[in-house]
Amino acid sequence: ETSTHGGDTAYSEEKLAVPLYVQPLNDAPVLMLNQSTPAEFLEGNGPVVVTCPALEIVDVDGDELQSAAIAIGKVKATEPDVLLAVTNGSGISAVYDDTTGILTMSGSASTAEYQAALRSVAFDNQSENPDESDRLIQFEVNDGVEPSNSVEATVIVTAINDPPWLDLNGEASGGTDNVVYIDTQQDNKND
Repeated sequence: ETSTHGGDTAYSEEKLAVPLYVQPLNDAPVLMLNQSTPAEFLEGNGPVVVTCPALEIVDVDGDELQSAAIAIGKVKATEPDVLLAVTNGSGISAVYDDTTGILTMSGSASTAEYQAALRSVAFDNQSENPDESDRLIQFEVNDGVEPSNSVEATVIVTAINDPPWLDLNGEASGGTDNVVYIDTQQDNKND
C-alpha cells in the first residue's frame, strides 16, 4: 500500500511544517517537611523553632514566591500562643494575628529567602500555666498564582509546676514585701 502523498512505501516522503504552540502552565510550589522529631516547648524557656532545617520549598517553574501562611491549628482563645519569624533584609514582612493564630508573610522574594524565613518560625506561649496539648503548625506558600500543598509540624508543650509564692501586699500596689519570722521556741532552747 502506498501513501496518498506519493512514494512507494506506506509513509510519505513529503515533509510538512506544522506549527506547535506550547502553553506553559504554572506548577504550584511544593513544600516538603521531614520532621522526625517534634519541636519541644518548655514553659518559661522562650520561643522554640518549629521546623529548622527539615522544611524545604521547591518551585520548578520559578524562583520567586509572593506569600506564606503559617497557622496554629485549633487556636484556643485562652492561650497566649504566638508565632514569630526572622525575615531580616529579605523583603518579606511577617505579621501575626493572635485572633486567628495565623502568621502571614508577604512580599516578593526568592524561594531560598522564603525557605529561610519559614525555617526560622518559632512558637512561644507566655502563660505561667500553658495548656499541654500539642500544637499543630501548618505551613503553606504561594507563588502569586497558586498555593502550595500544606505541611504540618508538631510542637509538644510542657508546663512547669511553679512553686507557690506569697504576696504580702495582696492586690494593693506599692510598699515593700518584708517577711518577718519570729521563732517563739528560741527562748526555750536556751534554758
